[in-house]
Order: sequence, then structure tokens, then C-alpha cells
Amino acid sequence: FGKGFGPDESAFDGLHIDRTPQGLPVLSDALGWMEGTIAGSLEAGDHMIYLVQLTAANAGAELESQRPWVHIRKNGLGY
Repeated sequence: FGKGFGPDESAFDGLHIDRTPQGLPVLSDALGWMEGTIAGSLEAGDHMIYLVQLTAANAGAELESQRPWVHIRKNGLGY
């Protein structure tokens, strides 16, 4: 998505897309996806917290061999 594209070009050309059971688009090579319905919400300052009831989910076969792109800062509970 970082490259520019002309007004007559689709930003999504070349992406392989699958559909969830409800028909939502997901990237075919995604490590996983979740789909659900909003069961409730809560205001938390200037944020909203949503409780979602999952209706479908999929974890790709590659998920176990991949490392997450997450960094947890030192928080006093160990590292």
C-alpha cells in the first residue's frame, strides 16, 4: 500500500483474496483471521472497547513456524 497508484489503477490489484463464511474478504496468505459480531461496548475515556462474539476463525498452517511482530516492553513482571 505504500506505493502510489494512478486514478485508473486499483490499490488491490495482485492481492489474493479469500472469503470468510459471512463473505468478508481476507488475504489468502494471512497467518490467521477472526470474524464475529459485536456483543457489547464500553466507553473508556476517549476509546471504545468492544466485546466480540467470534463466529468463525482460521489459523493458517504457517502460524506455528512464524515469529510474532510484537515487542513487549519491560514491565517489571519479567522479560
